[in-house]
Amino acid sequence: MNRISHLSLALSVVGLLALSLALTVSVQPSARAAGNIIKVPGDYPTIQAAIDTAADGDEIWVAAGDYAENLSITKGITLSGGWDTGFTQRAPGNSTINGRGLGRAISITCATSATIVTLDGFTVQGGNATGLGGAPERRSAAAEIPGYGMELAPDPLTPAEHVARLRADLVGVVERGLYPGGSAAYRAMLDRVQQQIARVEQAGAQPQATKNPSQQGADCGGGIYSWNASLHLLNSTLLGNVASLSGDGCGGGVFVGQSPPAGVLIRGNTLRQNIASAAPTALGHGGGMYAVQTPGLVVAGNLFQENAAMSAGLVSVGEGGGLFVEASPDVVVRDNQIVRNSANAGWESYGGLGGGAILRFADGATVAHNEFRENLGFVHAQGGGGGLAVVRSAQVAVFDNDVTGNWGGDIPEGSGRRGRWRDSPVAD
Repeated sequence: MNRISHLSLALSVVGLLALSLALTVSVQPSARAAGNIIKVPGDYPTIQAAIDTAADGDEIWVAAGDYAENLSITKGITLSGGWDTGFTQRAPGNSTINGRGLGRAISITCATSATIVTLDGFTVQGGNATGLGGAPERRSAAAEIPGYGMELAPDPLTPAEHVARLRADLVGVVERGLYPGGSAAYRAMLDRVQQQIARVEQAGAQPQATKNPSQQGADCGGGIYSWNASLHLLNSTLLGNVASLSGDGCGGGVFVGQSPPAGVLIRGNTLRQNIASAAPTALGHGGGMYAVQTPGLVVAGNLFQENAAMSAGLVSVGEGGGLFVEASPDVVVRDNQIVRNSANAGWESYGGLGGGAILRFADGATVAHNEFRENLGFVHAQGGGGGLAVVRSAQVAVFDNDVTGNWGGDIPEGSGRRGRWRDSPVAD
């Protein structure tokens, strides 16, 4: 073969390779490989559109702004919020997901509980899970405590009269220096009681949503609902979400359930002014957060503030104003600030337990280095555990917590029990 023939053959081979490469590129699908970064609104105009396109392992970066969306996540992805327009710097919390009261703000349901979903640096607000169900029927934790559960006698006094009576009763306690935190804490407690009463009266004047009768059990997870997934919730704010307006509610801000051991991490978040239930006759569990079947759950370095398990109601029970952990062994609750939460803020209510937090069937739990401050078990009912309640849990380690100015509540005469509980946990 001569030199020209060799050259022609070589060019032919190069041409075939180039044609083959061109055909290969032209027929490749547009799906992204795992581990890519998707930007909102750079690549997609909405967060949900980016989620729908993402594959397991992808990251979605969300620029600062308000996003009126109700997100659904079914795959193992990472969402990080607060990015600037150039996606070079991040300020966590500046990306707001607003559910607008039209459903849960974020719903996470995965095929396997080992699937890791990470939410980092968002503000989640306006979520409302009324009528969406999400958990089995709840049973009051207070029913596990002997002697609790007696009906209240008819009350001849108005809320304002009860506040006046409470103030008069406590004057001597304050003067003798026996009220925890002193006179300033006493005045703050009375102011907070009056604020709660005002909220109850305001809530009572608002129309209640209608619960979907086809859904069974409590409505769960107004802000974030996570079931059968390993949720990592980091550096985010859950603000003003509600689990139910018409029935039992679990987890006004966050609901997590059915995860593998050590699969759920809740760290560095603020959960504020979330409500588990605002129904007139219902059971509210976990105003800020409710966790069930989450072994090894870690709740660390968060602020739980001004959440309510039950915000109103005539025959209602509220439990775990800030946090409720149930049927979850070996959980760790540490380095949190749990401040001014209410188990039950209703006036003519049945009871409240665990103003700050409650653990039930949580064997081997550790509660350490937390601040429980100015939490309220109930305004005018029965119960206890203003700061912390531990029920039906074995080998629980509670140590090095700052417990100040919590109030179990005030029991009226004729209720079957009379007394007040301050600071000390209720345990059984």
